[in-house]
Amino acid sequence: MNHTVVDPYLLPQTSARNRIARGLWHIVYALLFRPTPRPLHAWRAFLLRCFGAQLGPNCRIYAKCEIWAPWNLHCDDCAFIADGVVIYNPAPIHLGSHAIVSQQAYLCGATHDMDDPTFPMIWAPISSHRRPYSAYRSGGFSPVSITWYWLSGKRTGRLARL
Repeated sequence: MNHTVVDPYLLPQTSARNRIARGLWHIVYALLFRPTPRPLHAWRAFLLRCFGAQLGPNCRIYAKCEIWAPWNLHCDDCAFIADGVVIYNPAPIHLGSHAIVSQQAYLCGATHDMDDPTFPMIWAPISSHRRPYSAYRSGGFSPVSITWYWLSGKRTGRLARL
């Protein structure tokens, strides 16, 4: 009798539909989003909206940021996502009005349960209040609520757990 044992670490953690949507997004990102000139914020916002992002007016999203799942991104008016920012959002991420996510910041909306032998992915939303600031090379990990002084200095900060 042949019992095939499946390694749980190799199983997909997201649905096939999600993986296909991310594949399409990565093609659009590589061909139409990333190579755009710096001032084309409206064009990048249009592409993100085509993939389900909810963006308020006057959002500034720069070409060299990386957004894992645009359909899980919600930005209120005048949100700013700088070059080098990584938004890993298998769960929704909400940036409040006038939020600033500075260069090389990392917003991580998921982790794995290391105590479970199947190592399942655990995701939770990240949300910000009005006017938070994420400093250079800072990180925010779910589940958090980002306050006004969210990450006030290089690799340091104040996070409010949900």
